[in-house]
Amino acid sequence: MDSTLVIYKNQGYTIKKFAKVLSCTLGPAKTMLFEQFRTSFKNYSNVVIVMSVNSKDDFCKYVNFIKANANELENKKVAILSTSLNIVNSDELLKKVCNILGKCIIFSEHFPSLMDESEISNKALQIKSIFKDNSDMPADILKMKIEDFLLKHNTCTLCTAHENKVRATPIEYKYLNQAIYFISEGGEKFAHIYVNPHVSIAVYENYKDFKSLAGVQISGTAILVERFSNEYNTVMKNRGLNIENLKNMPIYLNVIKVKPNKYEVLFSDFSKEDYNVKQVLQCFDD
Repeated sequence: MDSTLVIYKNQGYTIKKFAKVLSCTLGPAKTMLFEQFRTSFKNYSNVVIVMSVNSKDDFCKYVNFIKANANELENKKVAILSTSLNIVNSDELLKKVCNILGKCIIFSEHFPSLMDESEISNKALQIKSIFKDNSDMPADILKMKIEDFLLKHNTCTLCTAHENKVRATPIEYKYLNQAIYFISEGGEKFAHIYVNPHVSIAVYENYKDFKSLAGVQISGTAILVERFSNEYNTVMKNRGLNIENLKNMPIYLNVIKVKPNKYEVLFSDFSKEDYNVKQVLQCFDD
């Protein structure tokens, strides 16, 4: 599994905030002070170096650290961030560091020191996409593995939201014709879907250890299937329910259909096939 080290010099709240937001967004990750660095980078695929130059002494310390660890860093994906108030000093340092490390630097940029957490996290997402491992599983194989996993399970967490309300519903599902179907008597989740059809679904194995992680997070759009339509009847029959009996019940059973648009997968077993354990499939092709 790719992991990231965020390393920074202890220079107050701003730098600490940068390091914290970066590590949380880029996770799995760890933060470490320059002053505490007593190990190698061998446990990390990616390294983020957060710098702030307020004096010539700061400049020299950063450069000396980079030079001392250049051999190890050259085999990593490195992002250099400078939050210095002095843009000239910041740019000079970035150029110096880039000259030392060369092609291993895949991202370098000066950031205003007054960026808020949402701005920092957006930049972190940009870096995360660049860090993304190249060992992507072919889409057709990934599709097959996702479908197999969904067919072997029947329970998930369905998350719906509207304004400041979020609801996570443990619910049985049926994977059918590349869609996720739910049968429900009703409830608050329907109010959310009427207003905001964007939902998230999580299907996962019980946790045992890091070597056996398996789960799929699905982003998609929910619709309510018309009662007793052909699609509604197909879903109910697939679940072993009699349509005439359903019509004679004192209440309706409703069907929610979610058409996925993105699958985010975490399977520890992928590493055995030399693929990244995290994979993304934007959608299934018809």
